[in-house]
Amino acid sequence: APAPRPPATAPAAAPRPAPNSSVLVYIKYDIARRFGLLAHLLGGRRDSIVRYQTFDAARPWWRNPLLVYDEAPLAGRHTTLQVDAARITGRGSSANVTVTVNLVPHAQVAISDPPGCDAVRGRITAIISAAAEYYDGHWTPMLHQEGLKVTFPFNTCDPHRPVQVVGHESRVVPSFSLERYTRARQKWQPKSHWPAQPKNGDWWVVIHGKDATLQFTRYRYCQPKAVAQAPALPRPARARE
Repeated sequence: APAPRPPATAPAAAPRPAPNSSVLVYIKYDIARRFGLLAHLLGGRRDSIVRYQTFDAARPWWRNPLLVYDEAPLAGRHTTLQVDAARITGRGSSANVTVTVNLVPHAQVAISDPPGCDAVRGRITAIISAAAEYYDGHWTPMLHQEGLKVTFPFNTCDPHRPVQVVGHESRVVPSFSLERYTRARQKWQPKSHWPAQPKNGDWWVVIHGKDATLQFTRYRYCQPKAVAQAPALPRPARARE
């Protein structure tokens, strides 16, 4: 009898390429404080707005937005994308002051383009929870947002030029978290380091992000196919008069 054949085996899966993109996620924010008449008269307090728009690692922390996730390196990349997600707004009022806080999730994606890549299109998705309170004799809630799904879409393709796909990338961005307590130019983070006794003007913010993913497709521009033209018909002879 012939010897039994060995069972067929599937070919070994090709190793997955290492990720060749990096991500920087931070929260641009502004906080507006508007004091009541009594606080103006007795305490001499003035309304104020603090607004931070761009992140720069060379600046002191109080002049920067809230950095919640930074995957180095960002330098030496060919394509850098910047995109905002939807704004998260909250407001709280005490007997003396009304405080408004606006948080704008912002992402920067640095992608190393392979030869022949002309454009990319994709998005980052994440679920963000955020809370913030301001102290004015007692803690005044400004913001409470649970499980908000945010999307950072980006697209560098020229809509007037045809493209062909040259590659995909899909990866998981690690969960990120920030727990910051602020008093003037002092800060404490994480929450285990926060001061036990608050003072007027203190505020804290907690931001958590989970289930974050980065997906994008690389494209190369291609020339449209030439349209074949029908041969020109001979013109009819002009009749003699």
